[in-house]
Amino acid sequence: IKKIVDENHKLYRMFLLFISLLISAIIYNMFLLPLNIVTGGTGGIAQITLFVFDIDPAFMVLILSLLCATISVAFLDFDKTASTIVVSFLYPAMVKLTEPLVNYMTVNPNDIFIVVIITGVILGFANGLMYKSGYSNGGLTVITQTLYKYFHIPVGKSGMIINGIIILAGGYYFGITATIYAIISLYIRSV
Repeated sequence: IKKIVDENHKLYRMFLLFISLLISAIIYNMFLLPLNIVTGGTGGIAQITLFVFDIDPAFMVLILSLLCATISVAFLDFDKTASTIVVSFLYPAMVKLTEPLVNYMTVNPNDIFIVVIITGVILGFANGLMYKSGYSNGGLTVITQTLYKYFHIPVGKSGMIINGIIILAGGYYFGITATIYAIISLYIRSV
């Protein structure tokens, strides 16, 4: 019976992870990408490389996620690595699959402040589901976990520094207003 309960619990956790990644991919494609709001992570780097080099965001997220999964294999334990590898393929696939949604709904740039608040709340909800699932979103989280494991740098502090650098790089390309919106969205998402 314990085995059945554990298996059902694992399926439930995987379902939460799937829903979380799907919500994140939809928000990324429908709001963050079109409004040039770089909130950090692999998605933020993908936005910048789309702008600078015209590289498909889903492809860049895949490449960065696989690079981080390689770091996870080398430096972290099996449980963290297994979920990182799954997410490394699943999230970029969802980003690619939800890309066409922008053809059916556009965002009015005049309402950007409201959009930023709503995306922050929704992404906060999606992250909550992910953390409840016990899995991680992979990506640059692997770097923060590695820094914590080997150098005892708190995950929150290293994550803030890494995401801050990405946001500032996004600000260089998309302007100070987009940077302020990114900081607001990131703050709302983390509260």
